Amino acid sequence: FQQFSERFGVPDNNLSFGVAQTMYQQQTVWTQTAFMARIFLPILHFIMEAIIFGSFPLIFLMSLIPGFSGKAFRYIISMLMWLTFWAPLMSILNGLAAWLISTHAFPLNVTGGNVSLNDMGYIFSTLRQWASVIGSTSMAVPIVAYGLASMSNFVGAEMIMGVTGAI
Repeated sequence: FQQFSERFGVPDNNLSFGVAQTMYQQQTVWTQTAFMARIFLPILHFIMEAIIFGSFPLIFLMSLIPGFSGKAFRYIISMLMWLTFWAPLMSILNGLAAWLISTHAFPLNVTGGNVSLNDMGYIFSTLRQWASVIGSTSMAVPIVAYGLASMSNFVGAEMIMGVTGAI
């Protein structure tokens, strides 16, 4: 900060305040996205299940029309796979969260040290940060699941866009 402020004539305090405010705003966005994911992803999953299972009779009738049978079958299989991929992807995120919390939030327990009250602020802030990041990342699960189910060539790009919020 000091080198940058000396080079461009910006006071150190203004620069550190701007960085702190940016970090706080990013943490707030992650936290709010995690809350939205916790509320809306199960609702979205149930709504999509109802739509897909409700469309079975229509798709069955479409499969009786010559030329549509293959398309209808591929559509229903890809949609069922899309719904099925949500659980493993959420399990991967859950495992990642458990690993991150066990390795980064409790370094004193890993080394055999004792946890004191002075460490609680660090532990709480680290737990909150990782929970927000993982919760925010869970919003990308439907996009990645659809990419996997449709065998898209752009699954990685879709995941990165979902994680970074470029959707």
